[in-house]
Amino acid sequence: MFLFDRERTGRLPFELGQRAFPELVWETTLRQYPVKGPESTAVFDDQGNLYFGCHDNGIYSLDPSGKIRWQFQTEDKVYSSPMLLNNRIYICANKSDVLCLRLDGTLDWVFHGFKQLASLSKMKRVLANVYSYWCYDYEFRKYMKINAWGSPNQVRKDTIVVNLYGLGVVALDATSGALKWRRDLGLPYNHLAGVAVSNVAGQDHIAAVSQSNGIFWLDEQGKIVWRRALKRGYNSWGNPSIDAADNAIYCSTSKGNVSAIVYKFSFAGALLWKHEMAAGIRGSIAVSHTDFVVVPTMRGELLFLDKKQGRVQVRKDIATKDRGLWTSVSMDLHDTLLVNTKASQHSGAMLRISRSGDVQWKVEYGKALAVPVLDKEGHIFTATWEGKYLKYKS
Repeated sequence: MFLFDRERTGRLPFELGQRAFPELVWETTLRQYPVKGPESTAVFDDQGNLYFGCHDNGIYSLDPSGKIRWQFQTEDKVYSSPMLLNNRIYICANKSDVLCLRLDGTLDWVFHGFKQLASLSKMKRVLANVYSYWCYDYEFRKYMKINAWGSPNQVRKDTIVVNLYGLGVVALDATSGALKWRRDLGLPYNHLAGVAVSNVAGQDHIAAVSQSNGIFWLDEQGKIVWRRALKRGYNSWGNPSIDAADNAIYCSTSKGNVSAIVYKFSFAGALLWKHEMAAGIRGSIAVSHTDFVVVPTMRGELLFLDKKQGRVQVRKDIATKDRGLWTSVSMDLHDTLLVNTKASQHSGAMLRISRSGDVQWKVEYGKALAVPVLDKEGHIFTATWEGKYLKYKS
């Protein structure tokens, strides 16, 4: 699943190898119409097959040799990362839909979130849609689109939870797709981030952020345990992260690309610290196994903040272009980082970075937004914006 666990820590369950430079095992060109690459984080089944979404409107499965097993076509770009549960693939697509696919690529069910939005009051529908006109992106010269941005998560054994445009957090029956409950997160309705889940005293709890209406802590029935406001005029893009061992929740909020704040809250809702910076954040905060968290910034920096006080341990410039670190980092069992960067519209690289911030190697293979993934043998799976999916020995 996205960022490898329900808490969205970014912790891979495996370790990187010790090669001085990774060796390419295979490279697969996807069936791109037009050429646009995967942003989705891949998951593996028991046979080693991969599943991920792509900006060519497709959901893909590759076999262990890199051969395309199947492609399921949707209506729009797939930003969401899949979750594998009980031999089913759950992924968001289109205008706030949640899809359940079998491992052979056949559709099991769809939850039509956009139809749910259409059933709301006229005033709520107007407010949900008008917000996009306040979010004009001057770099790309376009308005926000109605889309499914978040990735599904799991509550208990039988429930799918996700943050959907116009609806807030929804909980669905994993077998049928039936709506169990919905929690409105308030204005604005254009929610971008997914949710994090952790078990507290025998009950699952859900951390969710609205775009501009703060952070919410929900119980497994969707009841609000507490809500805390974040800075007015800022937007929350990244998925919240949970450090279950520390009983803490991390989240961020940004003002464009120029400033951001990282927050740490306790499970009881107390603000433990906040760290302000002169750069925006779109990725999620990775939680190390030890004493720091890693924050990717839109200015191309990686910040290592200590968990206790939120102070900077390491500051590392790894990308030169604005929005050079749009994505999130992954870390292995020893807190070694993997991260994809972009240097221009078509160029970029994957970097391996030690827990002390040293760049150990750099593979220049083009702009990339996908979060790199490891298997148990230490192979790296990643993708480029030009529609290449790659496997490396590490």
